[in-house]
Amino acid sequence: MKRFTIIVMAMMATSTMAWAQQFEQVKTYLILNQLSKAKDALQEIEKKGKAATKPEFFLAKATVFSGMMRTAVADTTASGAAMAIKYLDESMASFKRYLELDPTNASKLLDEQAYAATAFSYYSFLFNKAIVYFNAKKYAEAAATFARTVEWSDYLIKNKQLASEFDTTLYLYAGASCQMSDNSSGAMANYAKISDRKVSGKDFLDVYRYMTYMYFLNRDKPSFEKLMSVAKELYPSEEMFKMEEVDFILELEDETEKMTRLEEKVAKEPENVRHNEIYGSIMFDKLNKRDKEESSPSYAADEQKMLAALTKTATAKPEDGTPNFLIGKHYWYKTDGIRNYIQDMNDSIRIFNNAQKPDKYGKTPPPPKHFTARRDSLRKQQEAIMDMALPYLLKAQPIMAQTHTKTKGGTQNYKSLLDDLIQYYGFKRQYAKTNLDKSKAEAEEKKWDLEHSKLTP
Repeated sequence: MKRFTIIVMAMMATSTMAWAQQFEQVKTYLILNQLSKAKDALQEIEKKGKAATKPEFFLAKATVFSGMMRTAVADTTASGAAMAIKYLDESMASFKRYLELDPTNASKLLDEQAYAATAFSYYSFLFNKAIVYFNAKKYAEAAATFARTVEWSDYLIKNKQLASEFDTTLYLYAGASCQMSDNSSGAMANYAKISDRKVSGKDFLDVYRYMTYMYFLNRDKPSFEKLMSVAKELYPSEEMFKMEEVDFILELEDETEKMTRLEEKVAKEPENVRHNEIYGSIMFDKLNKRDKEESSPSYAADEQKMLAALTKTATAKPEDGTPNFLIGKHYWYKTDGIRNYIQDMNDSIRIFNNAQKPDKYGKTPPPPKHFTARRDSLRKQQEAIMDMALPYLLKAQPIMAQTHTKTKGGTQNYKSLLDDLIQYYGFKRQYAKTNLDKSKAEAEEKKWDLEHSKLTP
């Protein structure tokens, strides 16, 4: 029995030596780039059964096919390109099988000259192919190919087969390909590899711009704020990274989304003066568009929101006359429609009067009472709203008198304010019920007219 065991062990040792010698022959062919002979030698090993289950068999096979892949690449025909992909897939499948059998490279086979470049050949082939797609603007194909390249880049770096610790250029191209093919999640995943390492320079500025905006669009505030902090550090002079979230909101093209987000900001930070100032100004423009009707369902609620925002701003910034000016101007604009109705009533009365014939005493009949009653009612409405505007205009006036030259459009706004005061007191003078009231209104009218005349045309 003992003699039999010794014989079996000797046979196994002899077999192992034979396999080793055969693999040495394959490696020699590979080093000499004699791929056909290396392939034939592998086929002979495969015929012998157990040798084909060894980790080295799959590594050798992977290396043979990677060499055939490189040969096929040199063939610029369509069939050559197709064969290159076929050989690539077969080679990678064998290489991954080797990694399953020897995951830690305990055999040190990957360090041997014959096999050392195999994984790098995948990386090189895929990277170059992806660049061709990218330059041809086939961004979806480029993105998919770069994704495969990343797998091998990571492998090579992990196994210290690339000189650098991070493949910056690859992730830049991979992210750009995804971005250009409208795959924002893929772009963000690749770009995050760059931003996490705080890679900087002019070639990467757009990476941080894109990521910042996408975090904003996706309402990922923690990531937005974190990246903004990093970007400010890397690009201190870049204006975009000096912006606040509300500035990004203002650049939204979707008006509904813009207003929704602004209202959310105001609701979450009710005492934030800048947010109230911005929101109030935008609501002022919205409410005072000439096609905006007071009868619209949202008008009353929107008006209250605007007044609340501008009032908070005026209280917090007493040195700025604009908030009170806007409130006063809002009320003044509300009288525009009433003035038009009054004009319509006056036209109706005029038409009626022109159609009448004097009686034998030379008198014409008065216009119908419903005409004059309607006109008088409208005038009362007009006056009431003008009275609401006056306190705000008067609060804004002394401030704007001092500051109107300091801001763009400031002088034009100040002139508009003075025009309103002149019209207001002119109205009061015209419809004053006593001489004293008339004199007071006339004096105010002249005062503001004089102030207006001092301004540069």
